[in-house]
Amino acid sequence: MKIKTWSILLVVAVLLFVNLYYNHSIYGSVSGMAAPECPEITCPDCPDCVCTSVEPAAEAKPAQTITRYVCPDGTVVDAEDECTKPAASFEEIPTPGSTDLIEKIIVRPTCVKEHAGGLIYYVAKTIPDNVAVQLKQGSTFTDIYEVNGNKFENYIEFGMTPKSWVGSFQLEPGKIYTIKVTFDFTSTYGTEQYSSEYEVDARNPSDYLHLCNRMGIY
Repeated sequence: MKIKTWSILLVVAVLLFVNLYYNHSIYGSVSGMAAPECPEITCPDCPDCVCTSVEPAAEAKPAQTITRYVCPDGTVVDAEDECTKPAASFEEIPTPGSTDLIEKIIVRPTCVKEHAGGLIYYVAKTIPDNVAVQLKQGSTFTDIYEVNGNKFENYIEFGMTPKSWVGSFQLEPGKIYTIKVTFDFTSTYGTEQYSSEYEVDARNPSDYLHLCNRMGIY
């Protein structure tokens, strides 16, 4: 009876030893073999594996310099040319009552292709045969620019930058000029009419020379 009991215990012991040896062989506890490394999968998907590899750090991107521009009106834009330039606001300057065929004449400072200058804007009630800008020299007026009368409304720009010819005609800086605009309605009304006389101050620090700078255009 004792021999049978010992035989049973021996068999159980052998089975336990074989089971322990098998498990330790798999996980490396007894045999000294290292546990299998995780394959190319996420560690949580392989809980029994030894995951010693570290995911490579994200490559740092080089710093970028971002330049923004503040426009004269306080608007922030990506490019300087995105600044909105102030729109020209025309104020009607009434012409003499004798010029009944001329509805409007405006002479004012403006920027001509980013250069100092002026603008003449006119509206006639009918298309004139010819329009001329006249400059007072002494006691007389002389034509300095003519426009074929193919429209009853028109803009005429003139510059004041000696090194950059812009506009339809040039006036030298540093002087005061008197100009007027004449209209030839001979073919339709048999008459010529002219505007009021306008003073163009091309001296410092007039708007004719510095409007572009004050508007932040240059």
